[in-house]
Amino acid sequence: MPEESVKVFYGYSHEDKEIKRQLDRHLRPLSELNTVHWADCEILPGQEWASEIKKNLNTADIILLLISSDFMNSAYCCEEMDAALARHDRGEALVVPIILRPVDWQEAPFSKLQVLPTDGVPITRWPNTDEAYVDVRRGIRKAIDGVQGMHEAKKYRDKANEQFLQHHYENAIEYYSEALRVLPQNPSFNQNRAGIQQDIAEALLKLNKAREALEAYEVAIRLNPDNIQLYSRKGDILFEQKRFSDALVAYEIALHKSLNLNDSALYRKKGDTLLNLARWLEAIDSYKNVTNRMPAIEETTTIVQVYANMSEALFRIGKLEEALGALAVALGKDADHAELWRRKGEIYCELKHIDEAQRSYERAITLKPDNPYFHKEYGDILLQLKRFSEAREQYNEAIRLKPDFGYAYNGRSQALNAMAKEAYEESKRLIQLAQKDEEQFRRLKTRQDQQRYGKVERISSVLQRVTRKLDSS
Repeated sequence: MPEESVKVFYGYSHEDKEIKRQLDRHLRPLSELNTVHWADCEILPGQEWASEIKKNLNTADIILLLISSDFMNSAYCCEEMDAALARHDRGEALVVPIILRPVDWQEAPFSKLQVLPTDGVPITRWPNTDEAYVDVRRGIRKAIDGVQGMHEAKKYRDKANEQFLQHHYENAIEYYSEALRVLPQNPSFNQNRAGIQQDIAEALLKLNKAREALEAYEVAIRLNPDNIQLYSRKGDILFEQKRFSDALVAYEIALHKSLNLNDSALYRKKGDTLLNLARWLEAIDSYKNVTNRMPAIEETTTIVQVYANMSEALFRIGKLEEALGALAVALGKDADHAELWRRKGEIYCELKHIDEAQRSYERAITLKPDNPYFHKEYGDILLQLKRFSEAREQYNEAIRLKPDFGYAYNGRSQALNAMAKEAYEESKRLIQLAQKDEEQFRRLKTRQDQQRYGKVERISSVLQRVTRKLDSS
């Protein structure tokens, strides 16, 4: 496969055309190294110059910024410089500032980069300008070698990405490692090295090697310490491992370094971490930062999660009405979210609004009838309402769905005990009633006996009187 050419772009002020031509004469022999040089003088008649410059700037491998006072005072040149530095920061191109004439550049955006000629001495200040051009040429030659190494590394990285997509993660790691081997050991390529280390970390995660993945992220962060995505992703891994304190540190560093003060995603992750650390007030503050920064168009799932978690934190500190308000926002976005209805029922239980709690749990169970926890908690409510038979049915369903559900067994035991107590009390009442009935029966029988005895006595008395009359006659 032929070696890929290196495209060199010149960004300069037209007041420096002559110096640029002198430099170009020294650099042209580098075309033997398979380089293509482009400047705005290459624009053909009839072509739109602005779009041509932008196109070539965005496809260049090396961007030479020819620095002078005229360059620094040109709005268009500064716009080119910003675009070039953005590509450099992303690891897409290599920016090489070349100081042509004396100018105060120490506070310029490119001042963090290695400049040419050596020690940043302007070309026009060299006793022999040809020596200055030769010095610049040597520096650019190193840059070209580095970019060619970067091209080779990209080929290995592309192969690694193919293996990754095919789920051949160990093969992918081998190709990523080879890409690191051929990439030049030059600070200018640290972003690229950091990106490859991140790729290795993600492949290690797929192999369930979280510890090694975190080590790879540490290397990536050392190479590119200003990349907030590296800290954020490191925090995600730590969060998944339930190392919440360490995850919080990673998210806070990312937020500190973030230039995007509206980064609601990072505040959401921080809030979730604080929630797991039971730092309720801080979690609420973080979620408020999310809601204040949340874009007008946001995924429904994100809105629901943020307000649901905020409701959880408010519930934990006893702000029950506010917790219901946050839940209302979440349910407004997703009225069929069973877990939100369960939480609503839980809050109503705390507020002693048992009827509302009952309705909320019934809705949750309708939406998700196979959740054993919903049935158990609804059973608890029915137990409070002394609807023991219905409570037992809910506990039975929870146990059917989760046979090892100890709390459901305990609840069912309470329901059965309550039912047994009711049965016992009922039996006592029945016995008492039976005894009462028996006493009444005895009294009635006695009266009847007495009445019968009284009748016999009266009949006997009559008979005696009749007998006496008969005897006397």
